[in-house]
Amino acid sequence: MKDKKENKNKKQFFEDYSCMNQLLIVVGFLILGGILSWTYLGLTTAQTIADSGISSVQSSSQDEDQSIKVVKRNLKGEIVAEGLQVPYPMGVMIENLPSTRPQSGLQNASIVYETFVEGLATRFLAIFEKNGLEKIGPVRSARPYYTQWVSEYDSLYAHCGGSPEALINIYNWELNSINQISGDWQYYWRDSTKFAPHNLYTSSELLYRALVDKELANQEPLYQAWNFKDDQPATAELIEEKYIKLPMSGGSWAVEYKYDLEQNNYLRYNGGVEHQDMLTNETIRVKNVVVQIIPEIVAFGELGRLTLEIESGGEALIFMDGGYNIGTWKKEGTTDRTMFYYSDGAEVEFNVGNTWIEVVPKGYETVEYN
Repeated sequence: MKDKKENKNKKQFFEDYSCMNQLLIVVGFLILGGILSWTYLGLTTAQTIADSGISSVQSSSQDEDQSIKVVKRNLKGEIVAEGLQVPYPMGVMIENLPSTRPQSGLQNASIVYETFVEGLATRFLAIFEKNGLEKIGPVRSARPYYTQWVSEYDSLYAHCGGSPEALINIYNWELNSINQISGDWQYYWRDSTKFAPHNLYTSSELLYRALVDKELANQEPLYQAWNFKDDQPATAELIEEKYIKLPMSGGSWAVEYKYDLEQNNYLRYNGGVEHQDMLTNETIRVKNVVVQIIPEIVAFGELGRLTLEIESGGEALIFMDGGYNIGTWKKEGTTDRTMFYYSDGAEVEFNVGNTWIEVVPKGYETVEYN
């Protein structure tokens, strides 16, 4: 009798234990399902935000006042997750004399400005946000209108001296200058295989060291963002070759862009030959090309240095996707970003990718395109 009772008790115990296990399994599945649902909802929300290009959203927690940054766009319009931001913008003056080509690093710049300097040669201001470039240059001197563009981005500014007016601007506007001939030599080196002064170079590593030294590495740059859109490439039915031709001052400085339908970007030519980047040994490709028409050259000053008016407004030709729009540009003040608009007044939406801005004074603005 005692054995039967004990067996009965054991049986009851195992039945109870089995029920409890089943209950725990059910509860576990419910909890796991909730976690997976919450994770899926979070991922879906983050993806929706990334697709929309929104830089911050309201937290979904009960604390409605708490905000969290989820994604942001860089100067090329690319979505960058919070915590994976690209470095603070780094502007570099880069020479364009035929003897200095091919330059190093231009393909990896987010924004490139090209316009005239003395002798109607051209020079580049390249704005970088990319690490890993072992050689950038050759680096040359500043000019006043380039300092105005630098101020739009609150950018680091790498240069080797400059015209008197440019150096005054750098001082008065407190630009983040690293001037190779004014105490900042440690961020540069000379390439012994080339002739001075056309042999000065820097790198992403040295520029980032300058950002750290100037306490900019962890700062958020202050600039107005452009709008961006998805690619809308030209159709394969196009028969004629799409191109943009800018004589500039002619000869070695003539510029041409040829549209590549397959990659939906433009191959750049300089002085009648493919414009290559020494780091890639390939022709430079550009996603967006802007021809910004500015007023006539204001003055040819000492040593032929130019005075250019870039803070008013005027006509702009915007090229992307194998097509073009005739629009306008406006820069309201020294530190305001140059903005571009369609003919109906709507702000231009650029393709995600690099943008080259050809700044051409009236009198040199002849542009051939199709």
